[in-house]
Amino acid sequence: MSETCCKDLKDTQRGCVAKLSFSCPLKGHYCLYGKSSFSLCSPQPHLWIRIMLLTLQSRTDEALSSEDVCVQQLRRLWEKTQLKGAHSFELAMTQTAVPQKKDLDSLQIHLEEVRFFDLFGYSEEEGGWLCFMCNNPEKATVVNQDGQPLIEGTLKEKQVRWKFIKRWKTRYFTLAGNQLLFRKGKSKDELDDNTIELSKVQSVKVVPKKRRDRGLPRAFEIFTDNKTYVLKAEDEKHAEEWLQCINVAVAQAKERENREATTYL
Repeated sequence: MSETCCKDLKDTQRGCVAKLSFSCPLKGHYCLYGKSSFSLCSPQPHLWIRIMLLTLQSRTDEALSSEDVCVQQLRRLWEKTQLKGAHSFELAMTQTAVPQKKDLDSLQIHLEEVRFFDLFGYSEEEGGWLCFMCNNPEKATVVNQDGQPLIEGTLKEKQVRWKFIKRWKTRYFTLAGNQLLFRKGKSKDELDDNTIELSKVQSVKVVPKKRRDRGLPRAFEIFTDNKTYVLKAEDEKHAEEWLQCINVAVAQAKERENREATTYL
């Protein structure tokens, strides 16, 4: 994986949840996560602890020592979960060191749902997971040039007039710089109607499966501080393209804001 850190473990009604942060180890000039990180919550803390231990072992030719600082940290995290009937850290790591396939499959599904693979990809050359920009340096000029659209075209926006009346309205969207612009109609020549500041976007997600079954396979949602936008692309291919571009632009906008804040401190 990329540089991964289990920052916290929280008890909920459904059990212990791990809060994880991912950063990019290369930290290139246009890195999406040079000073910030991609975060997610997982209901599988023990699985992540196993993976992190295996990652530590893969980085050395010798067997890990139980006195290793990182191993001790993972042990403390394991013990903090306090799951009833769970094996001790040492016993669990030696008896079933490699996670089961079904557990890894469920983990991959979760990473897909939170759009992790929009922002990280495996680099054969570096032998690790890098952020999108460090993995694709040739795209840095296009993505970072002010006013240069990263992607543009028509999308349908869900309109809610009254409680029981909803309809889709076609708009022309342009993703450029730190903003997602959408215009009044289908043409890019019409005046701007609204603007979404990318640094204010909290998350971008596909419509949940239970709602996708109701005829929304191409729809996705953009969550900001005070509003949720529901958009629909022409087909699934275009929806995936928009999702990746928006996620990359949002991560870049937040990293730029983070760098500027650090500079002025």
